[in-house]
Amino acid sequence: MLQTRLQKRVALVGLALGSMVLLERGIALPAADDPVPPRSGPEHALPLRDAATVTRNAASKEGASHGLRLDRLAARDASADDDEEAADPGGRVFDTVGFEPPPPPAPPPAPPPKPVAPAFPYAYLGSLLDDGLRTVFLTRDDRVLTVKRGDTVDGAWRVDELDASEMKLTYLPLKESKQVPLRSSP
Repeated sequence: MLQTRLQKRVALVGLALGSMVLLERGIALPAADDPVPPRSGPEHALPLRDAATVTRNAASKEGASHGLRLDRLAARDASADDDEEAADPGGRVFDTVGFEPPPPPAPPPAPPPKPVAPAFPYAYLGSLLDDGLRTVFLTRDDRVLTVKRGDTVDGAWRVDELDASEMKLTYLPLKESKQVPLRSSP
């Protein structure tokens, strides 16, 4: 008899818990931010919950401890499903895909042209041969220079060789050689 009483109590507790679960899942209780429905007439009974209300209430209960608004996440997921239909079909797995190779990459830009030495800025005026050493006279604007082999002109031109018909120079910034004929202009 003791066993049957214990079984009855366990059954009653189980029945009470089960009915509480059914009530919790079956009746919509207003959330804290929902307006309170009027309590007059047949409307004072609580309405049954729909899926959106259950999700919103559960989300607000879970998110309340963390300050999260999970109901906004559900709304975002619903709008993402709508956007997915209007989005580019390239993101869908089973859509047809073209297997054409991508266009070739654009050719790299051409390298800049190699710098060249400027024209020698001095004009030949004349030369002097003294004891086998040649001296050349050059002019530019109102300036006259005398140069010999090994001299540097304006810090940019080095005189490498001098003979009766030409002068060989090196433009120092580019290390480029240049030949200048030694003859007077008519």
